Amino acid sequence: MAKNRLYRSGTTPSLACSLPQIQRGSGASLKRFYLAATSCVNRFWAARFKAAGLKYTKPKIQLTTSGNSVCGKIYYTGAHYCQDQRTFAINITKRELRNPYRLAFVRTVAHEMGHHAQKLSGMLDTYNRMVWRAGQNTPTYYALSRRLEMQADCFAGVFFSASFDSLNGELGWDEWVGAIASAKSDKLHGSSANLARWHDRGYRNGSLAACNTWTASSSSVR
Repeated sequence: MAKNRLYRSGTTPSLACSLPQIQRGSGASLKRFYLAATSCVNRFWAARFKAAGLKYTKPKIQLTTSGNSVCGKIYYTGAHYCQDQRTFAINITKRELRNPYRLAFVRTVAHEMGHHAQKLSGMLDTYNRMVWRAGQNTPTYYALSRRLEMQADCFAGVFFSASFDSLNGELGWDEWVGAIASAKSDKLHGSSANLARWHDRGYRNGSLAACNTWTASSSSVR
């Protein structure tokens, strides 16, 4: 994980994402938005994998309103990656339909597809073996989980560095990072402040090489 070929994929060039408007209260328009965001993130990862000399295959996407996915109940952030099915699932809630937040929705897609990149590059399989040895709900398990999640958010930041100007978001970058830092923290993902720092690190460096959480200090992934 610390020497993965993805880190050698170079600086990310600009990427224009054409994302539709979200109509307040319209589940159909939000689904169209998610599909368009997925298409753009797929283009980002296809280019990065090619630059690293690796093969990229698109994940499947499942949009649901029940809170259930092809690999179980969706908890925490309202989305998760199903590695066996190579599918990321997003739960669409009434609250989100009432208050659509473009940047948050794009971040959800980019974060979960970061897990897909971890799967395709072999990092997620190595992580699974390490977690199996550590055991569930142990300090080592949570420490590994935080490194995995913060890397996915850093990967999302690299995507944002290429595409942010085309996303037509509600906030400027510094305001956006501040919003992430002020969100609720949890044991699996770590502190929102550190998630925001890794997200910002990916954005400001514009390269996956900035996202090697596996060699980072423990304090930076708490």
